[in-house]
Amino acid sequence: MIKRIIFDLDNTLIDWKEEYWNKAIIYACEKFEMEYNKNVEEKIIEAISEYERVEQYYNVEKMQEIINNKLDMKLSSNFIKEILKYFETCIPEQIDDKILNTLEYLQNKYELVILTNWFQYQQIERLKNTGIYKYFKYVYGADNIKMKPNKEAYQVAIGDFSLDECIMIGDDLKTDIDGALNMGINAIFLNRENISVDKKYNVIKCLDELMQIL
Repeated sequence: MIKRIIFDLDNTLIDWKEEYWNKAIIYACEKFEMEYNKNVEEKIIEAISEYERVEQYYNVEKMQEIINNKLDMKLSSNFIKEILKYFETCIPEQIDDKILNTLEYLQNKYELVILTNWFQYQQIERLKNTGIYKYFKYVYGADNIKMKPNKEAYQVAIGDFSLDECIMIGDDLKTDIDGALNMGINAIFLNRENISVDKKYNVIKCLDELMQIL
């Protein structure tokens, strides 16, 4: 019997747009009185992507070190912190009523938590700014636990519950779904892009379908 639902955040509950990178980097450059150009933006994004490939935890100082290496500069970690600060505002103008209704319904039946491959404190601020933070018991971020699909991430996310009492909901087949299934946790793939997937997966196309199956 399901007792805890583990949600991914970006593109599962809150949409992420690539344009946010551009706006956040411009914002940080202005704060540091740096000249912005596309080359700077590409190097910063490349540095963060490289960080994600080689590190298991998120750490602002280490992330800034890789950015500095890419830019051949000696910026303080306040630079990446300014980017993160801007990300807190990167939310839709209004959360879809279907998502709100779904969370309201599920909260009355299950304990809801979030497992995200990003900074915990920053994701909490985004949740607060959208008004949906109140639905979640905990937010687990990659600055405190190893990034999923590492087994440690799911072990932390299930808490004191057993594997069969938890279920993972996410939009990334490899990171969210396969990671959970390999751990022995049930999972539902939010397939918004309607990609072709193996019949072994439990699939929904809209979040509100959860009210019909859970």
